[in-house]
Amino acid sequence: MRKSHFHGVANVSSEEQSKIVGKTVEVEGLRKSGDTFPLSLSVSTWVSKRGRIFCGILRDISLRVEAAKKITEQNKQLQLISVTDPLTGAFNRRQFDLVGDEVFARSSEGAKPYTILMLDIDHFKVINDIYGHALGDKAIIETVSVIKQTIRQQDSLFRLGGEEFAIILPETSLISSKKLAERIRISIEKIEIPTDLGNIKYTISIGVAAFSPKDESITATLKNADEALYRAKSLGRNRVE
Repeated sequence: MRKSHFHGVANVSSEEQSKIVGKTVEVEGLRKSGDTFPLSLSVSTWVSKRGRIFCGILRDISLRVEAAKKITEQNKQLQLISVTDPLTGAFNRRQFDLVGDEVFARSSEGAKPYTILMLDIDHFKVINDIYGHALGDKAIIETVSVIKQTIRQQDSLFRLGGEEFAIILPETSLISSKKLAERIRISIEKIEIPTDLGNIKYTISIGVAAFSPKDESITATLKNADEALYRAKSLGRNRVE
């Protein structure tokens, strides 16, 4: 920063406006070891009989900067906890309402429509009853892992409760959404979880619904997807409707 320093001194000496005199700024310091570290720099100047005098105060603010980084990271973690499901890392119902409202607003304003998938693990209560809740949780975690590997980056996965999930697919047609749902269904069908009683397999049913101009909110589309899910269950499960 030496060139900038001498240039700044020349500016002040010629009574041009300085960017740092009377202010406190953060700069980077260089230790003898070659490591850099953050500094605060405060500069003042006045004219004496000997000419213009500068006073600069430098403070090592490494600890303060590090503490600020930790606080920022903690805030990020708290924010993440508030919008995600602790078991799976998928978004929670609260975040579904927030994301859903934004997606619905864009579609209502004339953007490309969205689609919602509703997913439910088939006979999940039987899995819990026979193998225990720990294995039930394992099935939920495996399901989320497979779904995350299958959906696109712009898609959002939510755990609405228990073994029930929703996926919002922005700017996606009904045909494309059903193809994605079928890929998810097939991938879930291939999952095998080892237990003392042997490997267990399970399936998932999926309901698909696209945004309609008649929908008054994201909840209306979700309801249509839930009805499609009910049809998939009633028609034998392990299917997309």
